[in-house]
Amino acid sequence: MKKIVVSLLICILVFGGCKKPENFLSSKITNQISKGEGTIINITQLTNFNWDELYIFKPYCTSDIIHKTIKKQFLKSNEMTMGVPEGDTFLVFIKNGEIVKYFMYPRAYGDFSDFKGDYLLVTPNLANFKVKYEGYSLHGKWCKLKFHGE
Repeated sequence: MKKIVVSLLICILVFGGCKKPENFLSSKITNQISKGEGTIINITQLTNFNWDELYIFKPYCTSDIIHKTIKKQFLKSNEMTMGVPEGDTFLVFIKNGEIVKYFMYPRAYGDFSDFKGDYLLVTPNLANFKVKYEGYSLHGKWCKLKFHGE
């Protein structure tokens, strides 16, 4: 019995600290990142829905900042009580002024937050990010996703 409890605790510690991408698009982004440094990731090619604006919010952005930027109160009070966590960036896709998808993306798998200000606004024709490794994290090399435009 003691071995089972110890094994469960180890599993919780090992797997509980590794936040995996939560949805299909996150998995597609992570898959593209795995192709290595210099890879250009085109978000438009990875989505299976139409959008005309993508907002990427940095860690520590509050829901107030997000709602003021998007000009729409869409987050439920229990969804983001403390704002964007340190370990994530928050992506919001909009089509014709309506939110079509939003989710947290773990920075440990790809850090979109290398820009000035609280958020980055991207359009589909400029939704390119270049994979660049800088420093290290608990998961290995720290991967920055630098806005590439063009």
